[in-house]
Amino acid sequence: MRAIAPASPRRVVAKTDRMPKWFPFSVPSSRGCKPEVLMSSPAYVTEPTVVFLHQLLEDLARGYMQAPKFQREFVWSDDQRLELLQSIREGIPIGSILVWRTSRTDLRSLRAIGPHELAEPRPSPTSARTYILDGLQRLSTLYGCLRPLAEGLEPFTETEDGDERSWRVGYDLAEEEFTILKRDEQAKATWLPLPILHDSIQLLQFQRGLVEHPQFKEFVKRSDTLADAFRVYKLPVVPIATDDLAGATRTFERVNRQGTPMTELQMVRALTWQSDFDLEDQLEAIRDRLKPHGWEKIDLDVILRACKAAYDLDISTATPDALAERLKAEPQLIEEVASALECLVGWFSKRFRILSPLMVPYRVQTIILTDAIRRCRWPLDSAAEDELFRWFWLTTYTASFAGASGGRIQAMLRDAREIARGKKVPLDPDRAKIDLSTPARFVPRNVRVLSSAQRLAELGPLDLDGKPIYAFKQLAAAGPAAMVTIVQQRGASVSKGIANRIFPDADDRLRAQLLRDVTQVAPEILASHAISPEAARALREGNHEAFGHLRSKTIQARESAFLAALLPDLL
Repeated sequence: MRAIAPASPRRVVAKTDRMPKWFPFSVPSSRGCKPEVLMSSPAYVTEPTVVFLHQLLEDLARGYMQAPKFQREFVWSDDQRLELLQSIREGIPIGSILVWRTSRTDLRSLRAIGPHELAEPRPSPTSARTYILDGLQRLSTLYGCLRPLAEGLEPFTETEDGDERSWRVGYDLAEEEFTILKRDEQAKATWLPLPILHDSIQLLQFQRGLVEHPQFKEFVKRSDTLADAFRVYKLPVVPIATDDLAGATRTFERVNRQGTPMTELQMVRALTWQSDFDLEDQLEAIRDRLKPHGWEKIDLDVILRACKAAYDLDISTATPDALAERLKAEPQLIEEVASALECLVGWFSKRFRILSPLMVPYRVQTIILTDAIRRCRWPLDSAAEDELFRWFWLTTYTASFAGASGGRIQAMLRDAREIARGKKVPLDPDRAKIDLSTPARFVPRNVRVLSSAQRLAELGPLDLDGKPIYAFKQLAAAGPAAMVTIVQQRGASVSKGIANRIFPDADDRLRAQLLRDVTQVAPEILASHAISPEAARALREGNHEAFGHLRSKTIQARESAFLAALLPDLL
């Protein structure tokens, strides 16, 4: 739909202030002509406007079109990016871009897409603001791959997992395929960088560099064909015209249920978004409060589910819509959850010696205890505190949350609340079956490995000079993965379990001495690592299978003694 020019014939619109060609609104005249779309009218979708891809990317670069912060981060895989580029090369439709246009709402927007910094957001020449509701993953791919990189920036970003994502994307003229080069990969002479496709001078220079190649003419033809494919490619832009923020965010949530799945947090964030309320910012602020305690890596989903419990919603099955409605009605409960979580983290550190979320066997234990503390206020009386301590280790050693249904989890949530109020909760005999077996394999997140590592840390491991190793700090930083293998013998079952792991000293002297001559290690140092005299003898004799078996028995005895003192009615 072509935009109508401003009423004054004398005003000349500068090129930098041009009205985006996909702008869907007629400007009302003073003669009372009915506009096609009024910003105050109910939300509805106008006729799609088909525009050139390069024009859309240019409007994004100028700040005419923005990505609101309630959008999720870039999550597409390399294969998805390459497939999108191939679709454009072949002229296959890639779907429409859904945008929201508003004259009143000014949202915080993303300041970068891929490796590119974005211009300051600014309204279009009509003072309307435009936000992307659906299509950001596609536009991010195209913008990141096709736009020239500003001086001083690198074509690399970091993924949510901390890995490096490369934006060195090009087209191999010889193989006729799009490829992504990593940082240390060298580009072949036939590798055409995509950012030069819209720059005829740079494209010509690249083609001249192939003049000595036997397939020079064919490569020039292929590169021209590719450039033409991107130059003439069009896609529809569908605008929603409304000043209703709630309607816009709900539209975003609904359309993004399709395609790459959104997380629950992303959905709730979109549904609760306001110019002065960003749920993710709220949860990140809680993380910052926990940072001095070493809990800055707590999963935001744990905090979100603790909010569900605070609102009396099922922490496993409550929908994003239900949580969003409660958050909008009672946002102050987020602060109560944050305060309770701070109390819990301090208690974990002091009473449990659990110094980071990595050492909590089940994430739901954090959720349930946070809610119990919030409802009963901290500090609890000593008897209730002792009972919750027992509850924590009982649910750990009985694997109470392994495969537990939503109903079962809600029942244990109610139990914890009652315990925090000072009431006795009878044990469920069907759930009170303690397992002290040693896992055959060392899997750091395995609940039995976590609990065994905690018991080993409680022994106060010493280095070869008899000085503390500070095992709890090692566990806080890396979990049981901080422990190192003693016997590195392939094929031996001992090498796969926690019985073959110790907390390392600073220079790894202890492990070396254990293997070289264990008799030179003081008995009190061996005992601090749960290595009995019998196990030490087996290690000295090279009987590694016996060493693993004997040390497993020592670890199990340590755990059995811990539980006997804590839960005498079960052992």
